[in-house]
Amino acid sequence: MLILDKSKVVAFLDTADFPTENKPLPKTQLILYKTVVLHAKTKLQMTKDEFLENINEIISDRIYLTDNLDELKKEIENNHWSIGIDSDTVKNVKKDDLRDFFRKIVNNRIVQLDQSELNVDLTFYSWFDEQAGNLNLNLINSRHENLPFTAKLEFVDSIDTIINSFLKSKYFDGIPWNELEDNEETDFKLKIYKEEILKSTKAQHSV
Repeated sequence: MLILDKSKVVAFLDTADFPTENKPLPKTQLILYKTVVLHAKTKLQMTKDEFLENINEIISDRIYLTDNLDELKKEIENNHWSIGIDSDTVKNVKKDDLRDFFRKIVNNRIVQLDQSELNVDLTFYSWFDEQAGNLNLNLINSRHENLPFTAKLEFVDSIDTIINSFLKSKYFDGIPWNELEDNEETDFKLKIYKEEILKSTKAQHSV
């Protein structure tokens, strides 16, 4: 059984592990990918129920809210999650499982916004990092003019596009070096799903 405790689990990340984000996560931020890979290496494959139980703990995670646009780094450090999975477990996970997971996250963040004294809204966004094999999500103040990426972005209309890219990836166990060398894309665009989360439980949301 994996314990999701950001204060106790250390993820050994550096910038290379997180190529599309301006800032890497601090080492106190749990990266589910690392724990899943650890299971795989020790021959303890996760079941679908174990995987969903673990990521469901993200739903109630307390987010960092601020009306200070200079605190983008702190927002990323506290609100970003990166979810990984092994090539066997992913065969049993369905699109509806992850769609329901994202819907619950958005609903929880609306509640947190409504409970906050700050008059702020949020931008929720999600993307699939194929090189790392990770499904990512983050939330930042909606007044930021741009998302914190250096890569070119392609915005998609549905979270399903991101979920499908994750579930259909061939590279959960890593990308062979020869494929990395043969498939360098000079015009690569990172697909992003983005949605505004308003400080109101009456707001309509897509996820």
